[in-house]
Amino acid sequence: MGCHRASEEPKTLVGATKLPSSAELHKETIVIARMGGEDAKDLLNIEVRPTNEVVVAHYRGHDKALVAQESLKVSVQDAERMRRMLWRLRPDDGAPAQKTVPIGCEYVYDAGFDWAVAFAREDKPANFLQFSLPYPRYCKTPAYAEARALITVVVGALPHSNVIEQFPPVGTHSP
Repeated sequence: MGCHRASEEPKTLVGATKLPSSAELHKETIVIARMGGEDAKDLLNIEVRPTNEVVVAHYRGHDKALVAQESLKVSVQDAERMRRMLWRLRPDDGAPAQKTVPIGCEYVYDAGFDWAVAFAREDKPANFLQFSLPYPRYCKTPAYAEARALITVVVGALPHSNVIEQFPPVGTHSP
């Protein structure tokens, strides 16, 4: 039984060696983020909260003014599935920058990111962890491809969102 259970655990895509307990992980808010717009000053935030609420927000500019926000209805099972998938991208607590990108990728300081996934807890604000998915020109490893696919699946499985649908990709104008 122990071997079967171990095989069900999600395999890390960042080289994490020890995740906190499931009960501790359920206290985290997971934020999936992406930059967009012609000048890359638009920010899409998708929060999976410990309450199983999913909040999608579009922010704009240096002061990150709120452009639009929605709360999405997801089942407890769907929220749990998203968490389990995204935990594969969770770095170890206190991980160095090189361990916050997919296995085999080089961390490139100030290169930006295609997607970021952050893990935070209100009761432990100093333990903010962020996974960064580099732009494709910076990495082409199997872990990179799997991480990109995983994020695409999670975002694609969300209920319809006008905020996500109308979010401007990088290189397009935002009002």
